[in-house]
Amino acid sequence: MNVEEMDDSWLIELKSNMDRFVEVSIDDYRKIKGFLNFKKYPKGTVIKDAGQAETCARFILNGNISFSIQLPAGRTITRLIFFPGEVALDPVSFNSGNPSDYVLKAISDVMVCEIDRQLESKIINDFPSFFDLSIKVNHAIQEKLITWFVDFLSKPAKEVYNVLAGPEQELGKTLMVKDMMDILGVSKSTLANIRKIKD
Repeated sequence: MNVEEMDDSWLIELKSNMDRFVEVSIDDYRKIKGFLNFKKYPKGTVIKDAGQAETCARFILNGNISFSIQLPAGRTITRLIFFPGEVALDPVSFNSGNPSDYVLKAISDVMVCEIDRQLESKIINDFPSFFDLSIKVNHAIQEKLITWFVDFLSKPAKEVYNVLAGPEQELGKTLMVKDMMDILGVSKSTLANIRKIKD
């Protein structure tokens, strides 16, 4: 749904989330409404498939999106999860403009605000107040990747599971067993044992 067809409550929600990076006035957000696209993806929707080029950045308002790589044999391995308040995209394809083997999938019902990759520079050029915000968001994406792979996944599997399945993220029932196994790097039997352990 194009944001022009929606009332400003969605724009105010987007601004409220983005203000943690850099504050930009609501009037400036109204000026870029025509560049924004709000979408709802039902659980299980493949948002960006392997072999496709990334077309946009998606700010997650609600729900969770998985980031996976598709192997030559066709099997996908889940590498990380994007949460509400984060920007979900395929960074490899977004930066290069070329297709990649990565997949983005809604693992719950998702509401996002999308900005087309080709329009990002136009927004910054035409509306300079968003320049600092763009820099901060790009830094946040890089920080997410580094924190997830270098810090978070270096913890014991049980500790990682407790965070993902805990009250804040509540992914214990949302993530498929295979996805949780991929993220933790454990077998099905090991995952079953982790789930049995009482904190």
